[in-house]
Amino acid sequence: MRYLTFLLLLSLASACQKPAEFVKITGDTMGTTYIIKYEGKKNFQLQIDSLLEVINNSMSTYIKSSLISQLNYAEAGNFITVEPHFAKVYRQSVKICTATGGAFDPSIMPVLEFWGFGGSQKKVSEVDSAVIDSLKMLIGMDKFSIQNAKNGIIISKSTDARLDFSAVAKGYAVDVLSQFLMNKGIENFMVEIGGELRGHGFNDRGEHWVIGINKPVENAAERDIKDIFRVENMAVATSGNYRNYKEINGQKVGHTFNPKTGYPQRSNLLSATIFAKTCLKADAYATACMVLGLEKSLQLIEASDSIEASFIYIDSSSELKTMLTEGAKSYQLKN
Repeated sequence: MRYLTFLLLLSLASACQKPAEFVKITGDTMGTTYIIKYEGKKNFQLQIDSLLEVINNSMSTYIKSSLISQLNYAEAGNFITVEPHFAKVYRQSVKICTATGGAFDPSIMPVLEFWGFGGSQKKVSEVDSAVIDSLKMLIGMDKFSIQNAKNGIIISKSTDARLDFSAVAKGYAVDVLSQFLMNKGIENFMVEIGGELRGHGFNDRGEHWVIGINKPVENAAERDIKDIFRVENMAVATSGNYRNYKEINGQKVGHTFNPKTGYPQRSNLLSATIFAKTCLKADAYATACMVLGLEKSLQLIEASDSIEASFIYIDSSSELKTMLTEGAKSYQLKN
């Protein structure tokens, strides 16, 4: 199941143009699928699957032996040795948490578990505000401490706080695989994991990669496209509430939660698509925007360097609308 809006790869090139030789690799990872296309002849599937396994074993809350699970269920004050991928994601998450005013905060895990998300199988029948208030006390990246030690990188926590990197793990994996391909001298490629992607150079028809963003409505078909964009050496990630939700007391509850309130975030913003240099950053900011809502998200993106956005929202007349930042307007193609 995809947790974010599916970005459909489209082919808009002329059929008469002779295509370049590209390799296509597909597979399963992180509870979703991946597609990788790159110019060349050599198949790197084994190396790619190996990299994905390392990242998954580091950051998956669904794997009890993963590093993040070890940290989450360790006693406060105990140190856990982590590998470089975990450390990079943690440090970037701290920076983005600060930059977004806490709208993006991986330490929201205790709240997600209470509501039955984040890998929890809990079924919520009653919402106790006192319990939520107590769980909010565990939220905050300041509850964790990371440092370099003689035996590697170690991390600890001061309370029963827990982390959830699901909002950035797929984006980070996209970045890692993209760097792997570039290190192999490959300039033309596309890496997509669960709807988060990074496009570099050109496709097999010699044109920029093109993506289509689904209409943010339930049961939308893959080709039920709202907007189309050109991807030029950038990463793209989309977040929305309309696919991953639960029913609690007869009401649909989306997977976007406000770390400051501990409750599901509701607004007229249906999906946020972020264009950035790295997919981790695009992933994190897409999540933050769904928490902030339309107006505050626009302010955040306009104040950020090298980030553009497309917001799909419902206006006062209940019409589906798109709002683009200035930079994103140059990426948009006619639908």
